Amino acid sequence: MENPKKVLIDAHTHSSGISKCSRVSANELVDICAEQGLGGIVLTNHYKHAYVDTDFKTWRNKYVEEFHIARDYGNKRGLKVFLGVEFTLDCMPQNDFTVYGLSEDFLLSSDPLFELTLDAFIKVIHQEKALIFQAHPFRNTHPIDGMLLDGVEVNCHPLYHANEKQRVMDFADRYDIRVSCGSDYHGDTYKPYCGVLTDPSINSTEEYVRYIRETKRPELIIADI
Repeated sequence: MENPKKVLIDAHTHSSGISKCSRVSANELVDICAEQGLGGIVLTNHYKHAYVDTDFKTWRNKYVEEFHIARDYGNKRGLKVFLGVEFTLDCMPQNDFTVYGLSEDFLLSSDPLFELTLDAFIKVIHQEKALIFQAHPFRNTHPIDGMLLDGVEVNCHPLYHANEKQRVMDFADRYDIRVSCGSDYHGDTYKPYCGVLTDPSINSTEEYVRYIRETKRPELIIADI
């Protein structure tokens, strides 16, 4: 049962301005999530080579601007919108990583991170004091070495059949890492109602990241699909 004193944050969502696989714009995503009764979302648009449709500097500006569109409209709708990133590395395209805690300034100034090796990627992300979660860790693949991760995700997207809560929890326990939860919503399936229950005082990306950093086993709402 959901704790009425907590706010539900969907930690994995996409909008079509950046994520070409999404069918909903940033504003449509916010509308849907607000109507579903979510307290907030983390916008984790895809950061992958195949989606860069212009020169990289223009694209990275567009990436951050898409977040601004969602955040500003979320403020009008009463929905919190935090910044995250879903990375796919050129060297291992079958694995995706949701990263929480990268600043806008970092994203606007960095070279293409999808070109890095896994070891170099992890080093750069941790230098920024951000957290690396493996997204949908059992979707047609297996998690990477848990010693390299800060957490894993219970993914509630029904098409991926990745809502394997017990396997995710067992993996997290084995490596003593964090657990998150998100819909991976692209506008193509059920309307999202899942995520991480957080304190209502959390109102910024930085505060959300601090919460999940300090709370390895937050209370989750997992979609019944």
